[in-house]
Amino acid sequence: IYDKNTKKYSYSQDLYNISLSDVWGWVHGYPEVFMGKKPHGNGYTSGWTLLPKKVKDLTSLSFSTKYNVVNTSNGPLNFAAEWWIVKNPTNNYVSGDEIEFMIMFYKNNTGAAWNKIGSVTLPIKVDGVNKTETFEIFKNKGGWDFFTFIPSRNYNNEKIEIDLYQFLPSIKNNISYNIDEHYFMNWEIGSEYGSPSVNSSKFSWTLDEFDVKVNETSNTQTGTENNNSNNNNTGNNNSQN
Repeated sequence: IYDKNTKKYSYSQDLYNISLSDVWGWVHGYPEVFMGKKPHGNGYTSGWTLLPKKVKDLTSLSFSTKYNVVNTSNGPLNFAAEWWIVKNPTNNYVSGDEIEFMIMFYKNNTGAAWNKIGSVTLPIKVDGVNKTETFEIFKNKGGWDFFTFIPSRNYNNEKIEIDLYQFLPSIKNNISYNIDEHYFMNWEIGSEYGSPSVNSSKFSWTLDEFDVKVNETSNTQTGTENNNSNNNNTGNNNSQN
């Protein structure tokens, strides 16, 4: 739900008797808000001009956000921000030398079930205070390279400000191809929930703030997709100024 008066997004669910349509799947769903164009399906927000942008043309790529997650059922759940780095911004598919990467700011009974490849300590601003945070780095090689960065603690109901550009060296050092000519595609934030061992999920979250700056230019164009299927990319796509 987008509230035009408060300019906040909210999501809530109380689901039971959940069964995966894909028996090999894991995540039940991933309700989220995003800016820009996804590299699969037709999900996009029109009129947002900051991305895509070539990696070599980036000098900074920062964002700020504040959200509040209430995990009533204490089930498997995360709240994360995610981005794609691809060769061709017009393609609707992802190939082996392209990248998905996620920062999992909040997690409960879930995590990155892949190979831990290291850690990195980076500056972050929390509620206006400059700090440093150590992120564990996980990598999964499937149809593309998937990097997950997990901080040392959960963040919830706090304003986070961070520059994504500083994560790029950790990615570049762990791939065999050059991404300078690749495109940084979009910005997503939301939750993934569920696992094969549970069949119910009750939680809610409110997204109070999110802003993206590319090379220090800010754009508040927003769009939403509410996707509660683990095997398709349909949903409602709206844009608000």
